[in-house]
Amino acid sequence: MARPVTTTMHITHDIAPSILLCRQRTTLYEHYDKELALWKDSHPKSPFPSMQVEFSRKSTLTVARQLALGRSTYPLKSIDIGVLSSASSKRNVSYLVGSSEQEDVIKRSSSLVASLTGPVAQAVYTIHHGFKLKDGSGLQDHAMLYSPGVVVFRKDYDDDTPSAPDRSSPSRGRDLVGGDFIPPYSVNVVSAVPVNAAMVRDKHDIQPGEESFFEDGIRASMKDRMARVLQAFELKGDKVLVLGAFGCSFQNKVEVVASIWAELLDCGETVGDVKQEPRFKHSFEKVVFAIPGKLYEPFKRAYEMRVLEEQLTNATLQN
Repeated sequence: MARPVTTTMHITHDIAPSILLCRQRTTLYEHYDKELALWKDSHPKSPFPSMQVEFSRKSTLTVARQLALGRSTYPLKSIDIGVLSSASSKRNVSYLVGSSEQEDVIKRSSSLVASLTGPVAQAVYTIHHGFKLKDGSGLQDHAMLYSPGVVVFRKDYDDDTPSAPDRSSPSRGRDLVGGDFIPPYSVNVVSAVPVNAAMVRDKHDIQPGEESFFEDGIRASMKDRMARVLQAFELKGDKVLVLGAFGCSFQNKVEVVASIWAELLDCGETVGDVKQEPRFKHSFEKVVFAIPGKLYEPFKRAYEMRVLEEQLTNATLQN
C-alpha cells in the first residue's frame, strides 16, 4: 500500500493571533451613539498643528500599503492607519464572485471578513435591516463598525510597489479570488454605509421646485455620517487616514462628497455671517484620498474649489 504523499510548508507570517484580536476587539457604534453624535463639540486630545491632504489615483489598499511600508519597519504591527470602507447594509458574499465594489476588494485581500462575521458585527446588520424596514427612504442609518488591526495579505490590481514575493503562500501569485500574496500589513477599518442617494430619489415623487429640498437632505445626512467616521478614527487614535469618494457608487454626487470632506477637514463653512472652523483640521497627521479612475479629476477639482470658495467668503466678510 502506497504511503500518502505529505508536504511541509514553512509559515513565514503567522497572522492568526492578529485576526483573532481584530475579531474580538471590533467595536460597534450604534445609530444613536453619543460619542459619535457629538462630533461638533469634541476636540482632538493630541492636535496636529498642520495636516497634509493628498490625492492619489491609486486604489484604497494600494495607498494604504504605501503608507504602511513608509511608516514602519514592521507593517504588520502598524497601528495608526485608518481606512474607510464603503460598506453594504446587508450580509453578502459578492466578494467571492469578483465584485469590484470597494468593500468586496478589501474582503478578498484581507482579514476583514473575520471581523464582519463576528458576533459584534452581526449586530450592525440587524440594525441596518431594522432601520430599512422602518424608514426605507435610502438615507440608511449611522451605525458603523471599527475593525482594528485588519491584516492585508494581497496586492490590489494597481499595486506596483516593489517587494519580495511572499513565499509562505502556496499559490505564489494571482488566482481567482485576488491579487498576489504579499508580506502582510495591518490597517484599522471603519465600515460605514453611505446614503443611498439613488434610492432616496426613486422612493419619492419629487416635484419641480422640490429638488433642492431632497438634495439638501441627502447632503446633511451624508455630512453627519462622514463626520462620525472621522470622529471614530479620532477616538481610536488613528493618525493617517485613507478616504475616498464615499457613496458615489450609490449615486451621491462626487462634487457633494468632495465638498463635505473639504468642510470637515480643511476649510469649514460659513453659515450666514458666522464662520465655522473645520472640525477635524487638527485631528490627523495626514489624509490621503484614494480616487482611482474617472472620479479623480472631478473629486480633486471640487475639493479644491470648495476650499477656494470658503477663502473668498472669509476675505469678503473681513472687508
